[in-house]
Amino acid sequence: MMRYGLLITAALIAFSAGLYIYMGRRLRRRPATSENKWATVAFGLFWDLIGITSILFSLILILEFIDHIRFEPVSYVLYLLLGSLLTPAVICLIYWAVFLFTGKRKLTMAVTAFYIAIGAAGVFTFLYTGADVVVRTDWMTVWENRNPIPNIIYFFAYIIPVFFVSIAIASLARHTKVPSEKYRRVMLGLSLILFNGMSLVRFLINYPYGPVGPDYMIINTVQVLSALFVFWAYYPPRFIRKKYGIIGLSGERAPEVER
Repeated sequence: MMRYGLLITAALIAFSAGLYIYMGRRLRRRPATSENKWATVAFGLFWDLIGITSILFSLILILEFIDHIRFEPVSYVLYLLLGSLLTPAVICLIYWAVFLFTGKRKLTMAVTAFYIAIGAAGVFTFLYTGADVVVRTDWMTVWENRNPIPNIIYFFAYIIPVFFVSIAIASLARHTKVPSEKYRRVMLGLSLILFNGMSLVRFLINYPYGPVGPDYMIINTVQVLSALFVFWAYYPPRFIRKKYGIIGLSGERAPEVER
């Protein structure tokens, strides 16, 4: 029975992936001004890439459930692809966040270039050195990078900054009196806090092997809430729209500059 924990975890991740990709697609098509067009596209791509990495992770768990020995080479390739896609995902988020807070394109490009350089070094090291299976349970198979450099970059350049960016985005709600903008910023902040917060908790408390039992399902359940929050940020439940006068993505008629 415990073996089915892999499928339960895979199902939770796949559900989140569907919401992430749907929202990424809608956000990339969102009306935008010439100034914030690329920031809007970058934010949509961030959720697209998170959705794709979630799908890859779900596939790895399904293959592990079917036959972990037979499909281990395939799972290994999927793991390398998943790890490589995290870098462009975070770069897209950083681009959007820096533009959101500063509105300065040159500064945004400079910070983005810095992260691209760091990310490229991490991805190269990650792909060159590879990874090994260190823990295999009925709920999870854990891969560990053979070189610590990607882990160090992931923690100091991505997890920590992105976590504080998430908090800052939620705090922006205090600086607007427009109900729809206030609501959206709070929901986006909560979504990013949950998603990146779980990554931080997993890294700090369970490093180096991460949660490998039913607690892993709890973390992925919380990340499902992250996917729901980003969906509700742009598609508020009906009672919220009626009670607070919140306008969803479908109700936007003109380009909006979120600065």
